[in-house]
Amino acid sequence: MTFLNKHASTLIDRKLKRTDKDYTTKVESFNEEAVLLHKRVRPLTDEQLVLRVSEYVSSYIPHTDIWEVKFKSNLQNLEVATLQMIHLTFTMALVPKKHEYEWRKFQQLQTTFPTLSDFAEKQFLIHYNRVKELLQQPKGEC
Repeated sequence: MTFLNKHASTLIDRKLKRTDKDYTTKVESFNEEAVLLHKRVRPLTDEQLVLRVSEYVSSYIPHTDIWEVKFKSNLQNLEVATLQMIHLTFTMALVPKKHEYEWRKFQQLQTTFPTLSDFAEKQFLIHYNRVKELLQQPKGEC
């Protein structure tokens, strides 16, 4: 009986490790795609127009800013993925529709984002509403 319990716990442990690795890989892949889109979109936008959003989002990302996310620990973080989606949502509003590749990439990210986690959309809405409130405040009150 002990052998069965030990064998079952080993199988469960391996399954959890695989699931965790798959999740981390999925989040990292998403973040890398978002970083590439940020790099393509940056020259197309006036950074001053999204400065407050950039400052808010960057305050949650350690050791870097939203325009240049690096470090493996940041790329494997769902919170960073959420913040990148928020920043891209506001930034893409300033990108002309003629830049089809960037818009297609953004739509792909929008489709992929909710599949990263069960609570990804809820987390997005929390930050999104905070950013909207921040933008409604006069600049001096921030």
